Amino acid sequence: MLVSFLIILATFIVVFSLVFSISDFLVILGLSFLFIGPAYIANAMMVFTSDGRPIDGGKNFIDGKRLFGQTKTWGGLIGGIIFGFLAALLFNFIFFWNFPAIEAYAITQSALLKYISVIYLQAFLNPPVYLIPIRAFFCGLGAPLGDLVKSFFKRRLSIGSGKPFWIADQLDFIVATILLNLAWFPTDPFIIILLLVMTPAITLTANNVAFFIGKKTEPW
Repeated sequence: MLVSFLIILATFIVVFSLVFSISDFLVILGLSFLFIGPAYIANAMMVFTSDGRPIDGGKNFIDGKRLFGQTKTWGGLIGGIIFGFLAALLFNFIFFWNFPAIEAYAITQSALLKYISVIYLQAFLNPPVYLIPIRAFFCGLGAPLGDLVKSFFKRRLSIGSGKPFWIADQLDFIVATILLNLAWFPTDPFIIILLLVMTPAITLTANNVAFFIGKKTEPW
């Protein structure tokens, strides 16, 4: 699975860079991390802020199985949202405050950019101020919400906590974050494609490394 995603990612990078330019790819990569970085942070912090209080209160769904499971806690949900929100707020304000310098540099490099325009950069990095906290909230909400939805379906399929639910395990928080932010970010289709192939490659690589050094009991 990891090898497949790495091949797909490498293919995307090569093809995109040949059709447009390596400069365009680097800009797309940077915008992708700005967009999804807070979701990565929220996804990680859910583990550290989990407090043992299950969101479903131990109750079952109509099929007699747990609604979300014991590991989905209020502490993890709230912690993920808060840390994701704060990270997104910080990221967006840093680029917002520094946009004049970014814009000036982008103009000098415009000859190297065949796909990305300065107008798009302005829409992405320099939105109306009122949009920044809205973006931050939905960036923070995406990972916890996606994780809950995935857990709901894992319980319906009788997949235990900690057991692999391939593709969903790697993409739950990314898909939820993208869907929640379509109205607030001028999300480019290539950013979405890059995130969908890059995130599984990153998470599976990190998990495999953690497994081989003894920090995880499973390589997924």
